[in-house]
Amino acid sequence: MLIYCFDLKTEDAKSYNTLKRRFYYHLKKLMKYNFLWNTKSVIAVDDAQEVEFDLFFAKFKQNVSLFKAKVSQIQKIY
Repeated sequence: MLIYCFDLKTEDAKSYNTLKRRFYYHLKKLMKYNFLWNTKSVIAVDDAQEVEFDLFFAKFKQNVSLFKAKVSQIQKIY
């Protein structure tokens, strides 16, 4: 299982809103993969989807801070 933690970054509010719309539009196209867990800035996916998500984030590499972690288990507490 992979966890992607990201933060969108731009210089001003107008370009941030444009980037945010574009980013989430393209992310929604990947919804067919059924993310295991999805919040505003954290996505957990199966290992098999690593290449697909790496390519997705590569499109936005100039405007995103990205961390990727490989984990063996996630447990839902609440």
